[in-house]
Amino acid sequence: MKNITANVALIAIVLFNTSAFATQTKNELKVQFKNEVSAQIKTVIAVQLNDALNAQSFAPKLALEKVNTQWTLAKNTVIQANIGVKTTGLSE
Repeated sequence: MKNITANVALIAIVLFNTSAFATQTKNELKVQFKNEVSAQIKTVIAVQLNDALNAQSFAPKLALEKVNTQWTLAKNTVIQANIGVKTTGLSE
């Protein structure tokens, strides 16, 4: 009877640890994915800003409007990427 109780206790501990590890891994993957997507968005915006600046000699007014739009998008992307991401322990 003691062996059965001990085995059940060990199984419960293993299942709990597995669940905790899976939760931690899921949260880490979520944060990593969010960071990678944000980095890709920032890269696209940087390329578009560069294109807009290069086009400024052809159409200065249009290029300036595009730069302002892209700059606003870049600022919003940076702000949104940092909202709600906690780097402590298992929490997100």
